[in-house]
Amino acid sequence: MEEIFYRASLCILIVAFLMIRAPSVMRASRTKKVEDKKPTRERFLVALNFVGMLGVPLIYIFTPWLDFFSLSFFEFIRYLGIAFFVTGLILLIWIHKALGEHWSMMLKLSDEHKLISSGPYSRVRHPMYTFFYIMVISTALISANLFVGVFGILTWTILYIVRVGDEESMLLEQFGEEYQQYMDRTGRLLPKL
Repeated sequence: MEEIFYRASLCILIVAFLMIRAPSVMRASRTKKVEDKKPTRERFLVALNFVGMLGVPLIYIFTPWLDFFSLSFFEFIRYLGIAFFVTGLILLIWIHKALGEHWSMMLKLSDEHKLISSGPYSRVRHPMYTFFYIMVISTALISANLFVGVFGILTWTILYIVRVGDEESMLLEQFGEEYQQYMDRTGRLLPKL
């Protein structure tokens, strides 16, 4: 298959991600938050991830600048990346539906924050983080580009490692024993067996 097909497919998937995400971003901007954990660090991490998960892939899509890092993948691996990304987008829709007004891009709690434990949250504490791993791995497979893959996975992993402990501490502080019991019965990124 021509390279243009994979670039166009990735572009369409990124646009679909942005369209799914946009209503939650707009709703979150109108929701009053009472607690904002480490805002400067959070802004930096989100910006770094924006570059890793959107900026670099868009450079791959629209320019030849990263062609030097191209890898030879079997076509079915690249198709698998497309299917994996589409599956991730379905998960993302389910996640945003479950979270509703309780979603925030930064580590913040709203005035009337509730512990969400339905939908994908019934088995996994951080399905949104799972989605982003799906996204960066899929992007790596579709692009078949070492730089795109390593940069995206690395930037997301940095955010995950730095943030997930703080997020769980914040939720433990807010919800106490209820969140501890929730942690005991759910997996962090994948369901407990």
